[in-house]
Amino acid sequence: MTISDEVEPAQIRVLRPRERIVSHSIIAALALFIPLFLVLYWLSIPRQTWPFVLEIQCGFTALGVIFGLGVSKMALRVTADRLSVRSLLGRETHVATADIGSVVLVELYQSGTADCLPHLYLLDAAGDVLVHLSGQIWSRSTIESVIDQLGVAVLRPPDPLTVAELGQLRPQLVRRLARHAARLNG
Repeated sequence: MTISDEVEPAQIRVLRPRERIVSHSIIAALALFIPLFLVLYWLSIPRQTWPFVLEIQCGFTALGVIFGLGVSKMALRVTADRLSVRSLLGRETHVATADIGSVVLVELYQSGTADCLPHLYLLDAAGDVLVHLSGQIWSRSTIESVIDQLGVAVLRPPDPLTVAELGQLRPQLVRRLARHAARLNG
C-alpha cells in the first residue's frame, strides 16, 4: 500500500453567489444615479462647478467597481470537515464541522411579498450563529449543496416564517436591527 492509497484528497467544492446580484445592483444604481447626476450637471454647468460633480460621480463609480470585484471574489469552500466563507468585504470565516452544534434551515417570507427564501444558520453548541447564508445571496441549490457536503443533521421548520416569528422562536438567529424593526411593525 502506498501513501497515495492511504490518504484520500479532501474534495473541495467551491460555490459562488447568485449571478443576478451584480446585474440587479447595476440596474438599481443606474436608475438612482443617472437622474441624480443629470440634474446635478444641469445645475452645475452654468455655475462652472461641474468638476466637483464629476469628482463625486467618479467616487461613486469607483465604489461600484469595488462592489463588483467584492461580489466576484465571494465564495463558499466546502469540504466534509470544514466550511470557509469569503464575504463581500473580503472577510473569511472558517468553521470546522466539529464546531457546528446544530444547523437550522428556515424559509423566511420576504417583506411585503408572499415569496420565501431559504436562510441557513450554522450554530455552535451554545446556540450562537457561526455562519448565516441568506437566500438573497446564495441560491437554494447552493444552500442544499452545503448541507449535503457537510453531512450534518438539519432542523427544518415545516412552515415558512416571518422575521418577527423567527425572532420570537429563536431571537439569536435574527440580527438586532431586524428584531427592532419587527417589534415596531408588530
